[in-house]
Amino acid sequence: MEVDLRETVDRLRRPEYTGENRCGLCTVVNLTLAVLLSAGIAAVAWARFEPLSAVLTSALGLSAFVAAIYFRGYLVPKTPVLTKRYAPDRILRLFEAERPEPPTTEDGDLDAEATLRRADAVTDCDRADDLCLTDGFRDAWRRRIRRSREDDTPREELSAVLGVSPGALSYDEHGDAFVAFYDEELIGRWESYAAFVADVAAADELRSRGRGWSALTVRQRSTVLQRLRAFLEACPSCGGRLRAGQEVVESCCRSTDVVAIECEDCGARLFEARQRIEPERQR
Repeated sequence: MEVDLRETVDRLRRPEYTGENRCGLCTVVNLTLAVLLSAGIAAVAWARFEPLSAVLTSALGLSAFVAAIYFRGYLVPKTPVLTKRYAPDRILRLFEAERPEPPTTEDGDLDAEATLRRADAVTDCDRADDLCLTDGFRDAWRRRIRRSREDDTPREELSAVLGVSPGALSYDEHGDAFVAFYDEELIGRWESYAAFVADVAAADELRSRGRGWSALTVRQRSTVLQRLRAFLEACPSCGGRLRAGQEVVESCCRSTDVVAIECEDCGARLFEARQRIEPERQR
């Protein structure tokens, strides 16, 4: 009997709409509908039965509705799809406010490419309409990454990059992500520890070259460093080969197109850029 019940529950469960994938807005909408439907059942039952029977009927109905939302993520079919398509963007942002987002590739009027060119870090490729690392910067970046990996010093070096006291810095890991805090305030989030090593090494080299680097804000530096990470040729943590890929990630009430660079050997994610896929809306 217990096995049959578990199998029934597993058949009802929709993991793509529950757990970490649960849409907060969909849940609120469906719970509101569940309460309204239960109230309607109570009104009809009150007119036909005794008050106690009406209350019990309404309570049973509400319990069934809540169970459906818990196991399936919604009560009304296709609610997640309809929410993506018709809910105002400002409402969707409210329900995604606590979800960590990767660093953006643009920061206001900052021209990351011009900043890297000015530091003689990138130049036009010989055989393609694209950018490449300069030989001098590539070699210097590799040396700094190798030294950081061997000495395990990038955490200490971050204080020099930011110009703050190393004693006030702390670090933590959330899944694969690596985060840094200054006086318990979040100051940086990287896709992996390997990405953190790459950024610290690159920032140290760019700082040594001057050319306007010190005039950038911390957020602007983060933008430049993330852009630079797309030029990595090997994993900063293990030296493994890198591969680029593209995938669509369903997150709450949004669909996101993710372009990522990962290490084939250790699986560390070095670069991640997201672009929301706009749903077709009714005209």
